[in-house]
Amino acid sequence: MSLISRPLFATLTLLTLAACGNGDRGVGFGSIAASGFADVSDIYNGEEVRDSNPLGNYRAAAGNERDVGLRAYSEINLNSASYAPPPDTGTVNLAADYEVIGITDLDGNYNRVEGYRFRDSGAITLIADYENGRLRGTSNDQQLRIEGDFTRSGRLTGEVAFSSDGPAPGNTNGELKGHVSSGDVLGAFHGGTEKKEIYAGGIATR
Repeated sequence: MSLISRPLFATLTLLTLAACGNGDRGVGFGSIAASGFADVSDIYNGEEVRDSNPLGNYRAAAGNERDVGLRAYSEINLNSASYAPPPDTGTVNLAADYEVIGITDLDGNYNRVEGYRFRDSGAITLIADYENGRLRGTSNDQQLRIEGDFTRSGRLTGEVAFSSDGPAPGNTNGELKGHVSSGDVLGAFHGGTEKKEIYAGGIATR
């Protein structure tokens, strides 16, 4: 993991976690950082992960947002011409992969915010219950758990539980959105943990 830091140019905004800019950003986790769905190009001096499948692609990044602080953002871009609505009966297991990037051990001292950036990835089996519109799954390494619901058109929303250093906690700590079709899933998520950690990532069936 690499240590990254930045001056607290906007201390008041960080402490109050006021929403700013475009998208659903401004969802706060802790007093010195925030994370949300947004354009990952807002991140500079950062790193990103990405993946794609027939439904489209996701991107996620963690790093500095200029004059704001350390952030973790994700975005999803659907290819609307390439998918059909999910079926309305049956339950299937879908092989997928996940990637996460984030910043952990966040700390603010002497007008600076510091943290260690990390990346995680692995395989996850997703269980799609088409009849009830539910998507569930736990990664093989037990670090990520998905709990989502999808509409008849395939729109996916839900929550995730993630930990960078062990099994996912019992309570969810992140937000998920994406799409489910017949045989494919694409999702993006972000969140934060009680250990002063923020993260963003995505899932994509193979």
